[in-house]
Formats: sequence, structure tokens, C-alpha cells
Amino acid sequence: MPLDTTPRLRKRTVVALAAVSIIIAVLVVGLGAGLHHRHSSSPSSASNANPSIDAVATPYLSLVTSNGSHPELIASGLSGVRTLVYDFSPNLLLALVKGTQQVVGIAVQDLSVRTVLDASALGLRLTHGLAIDDEYLYASSSSNVYRWPYNRTASSAVQSNAGVVLITNINNGTEGQHFTRTLVLSPSSPAYLFVQVGSRTNVDPDSSRARIRRFLLGSYNGTAIDYSEGQLVADGIRNGVAMGFSNDIALWVAGNGPDNVDRPDVVANMVQDSPVEPVYRIDQLGLRYGYPFCFAAGNTSMTFATAPNVGMMYAWPTFMNDTVHTDGFCRNGLNAVPPQAYMPAHSAPLALGFNPISNDMLVALHGSWDRTVPAGYSVVR
Repeated sequence: MPLDTTPRLRKRTVVALAAVSIIIAVLVVGLGAGLHHRHSSSPSSASNANPSIDAVATPYLSLVTSNGSHPELIASGLSGVRTLVYDFSPNLLLALVKGTQQVVGIAVQDLSVRTVLDASALGLRLTHGLAIDDEYLYASSSSNVYRWPYNRTASSAVQSNAGVVLITNINNGTEGQHFTRTLVLSPSSPAYLFVQVGSRTNVDPDSSRARIRRFLLGSYNGTAIDYSEGQLVADGIRNGVAMGFSNDIALWVAGNGPDNVDRPDVVANMVQDSPVEPVYRIDQLGLRYGYPFCFAAGNTSMTFATAPNVGMMYAWPTFMNDTVHTDGFCRNGLNAVPPQAYMPAHSAPLALGFNPISNDMLVALHGSWDRTVPAGYSVVR
């Protein structure tokens, strides 16, 4: 079913995005702050209620927060949940379900579940990104960003055939290793949509698939905007899928570094602790962050002691002998901005958010697959 390309206007963004991996952090923080909701196993009586989803709050007794509370499973039966967005106005948790190509809403008060958007008949291949503002719901495939009119106070589902292709050609016509396209709306005016693209392979020949761009939403005139026309926010962040704004309206990004680094001139078996997963605060537009030519080292002492060169920039082995992309090149901040913080190698940050009171950053880590001692599988602060 084709998408309508009628242009529409947009109001100021008021809602933040969080990815599905952050759900544990949401529950832990909420319970830790003394927030409660009623448990219910009764589905919504609305016509678009989704009976295939089990929404019964089930406490995980083996997991305990610092104040003795337990995080809870609030919904199951969701096939391939990728992203969560909390809509403050109707107190609704929106989930993009990749397997069914739907966006479902879980009412925080009673855990009733309804279908907000059913895109299963459109063939869009939605993968990851989800965001909302006062008027629209946004979702992404590996190549496009789509937008639908969204009434936050209505109980009826979004009209799936009323969407438009807002941004196109994100992947430049090629699929690849990373298909996620995180979407973040700026919390202040003017209103921008930030869209990231991750690398096509483990180590690409250039940084064209490792960028974050932003789009002034008021510039949409009814024709899909090519991704290359967006303003460059950051270049050379390999897969900055974890992205969000802090309370002081600063954009933070946690990247996923490459695998299989081999620099025996630095340390044997370097892949165990390198590259670290970098965390950046984006204070200036258009800077270079190193990928694919550079990476930030982890602990190279092979001990439990803190190595002094953790976070130091090194040249990736396949480029280091080309007489240009040397270690010295990578230690020049104009070529590769070093990370402000970092997490263990291969722990794979998938989402980040900020505590609205303390401004502490919470990062959800998918977990490693290629190191002897696993890392990640957690939410860190």
C-alpha cells in the first residue's frame, strides 16, 4: 500500500526516545523512586486491543534494587521488540515490534495493551527507530524514515495509509551488518530529527556509513529528503545506536566498536579488551571521531590494574601502514575526537537515557560475544 506524500506541519518536540534495551533501567529507576502501578491481566476493551500480548506484571525476585524492590516483566508475546518510547500525555509506553511490524501501546496504569500502528501490510520493513512529538509518529527501516499523523489523546489506531516517506536513502542503496537507524527528536527549538547510520561491515573503507545527521523538520515540502542532505552532526562513530539528550540538552552517543583488532606491537590478544565502547558528548557539529581509521584502546596491561593508556587512540591495523593513518594521526583531535567516557570492549551499548532528576546517564548493554570473559548484559550508570 503506497504512502501518502501530502506535506504536513509539525509542532515542537516534547517527548523523549528510549530503546527497548533500556526497559530494565526504566523499571529499576521507577521502582527505586517509589513509583507504583496497578497489576492487571485484563486486556483493554478498546476495538484495537491486542489480545496476543500478555500484559501481567511479574516481579523478578532474583533481581533486587538498592532499596529492596524488584523489577517487573510488564509484557510478553512481543516478537522482536526493538524500541520503547514513553508518551507522557496518555501515560502510554509505545513499543516498536519488529516481528509483527506494529507499534503497540502499553498503558502504564493498568498494563492494558492496544495496537497504535499496524504497518504489517505496507512492506516497510521497520527495524528499530521510533519517536513521537505533538503531531507525528516516526519510525525507521534500514533505508527510510516514515511519519504518520499521531493524535496523543485518541484511543483509535493511527491510520497506516496516512504516512509519508520523510527521509530516504539512509543506507545509500546497500544493506549491511547494521540495520538500526536510531531516531531522536531535539527537545528544544528549532525542532530537528537526528538520524544515525551504522557501518556496513566490521571495518569499512571509509566513514560514509558511520554518521549522524540532523534534519530540520519544517523543511519537509512533500518530497522525501535524501539522507545525504541532512546536516552532518558527527562523522566516524561506527554504530552510534545509543543516542539521547541529557537534561541540559546535550546530545550524547555511545558507539559500538569493531571486532577482531590485532595489534601485536601493542599487546598480544588485544581483542580481549579493545576497542573500548566509546561515549561522546557532541558539543560541536561535524567533528570526526575516527572510524574506520582509528580506535580507542582498552586495558593493554592484561592485568586487573588500570592501564594508563585506556582510551588512547590507535590506528586500525589495516590502515596503519598507509603512511597517513598512523597512531600519531589518530592522536590528533582534528582527526579523531577521543571519547569522554568508555565501557568494556564488545559490551555493545544499545540505548541510553538520563535520569530526569539527577541527570545520571543510564546505558543498556547488549553484551559481548567475542571475548573470553563476557562483558555487558547489564544496565550501567
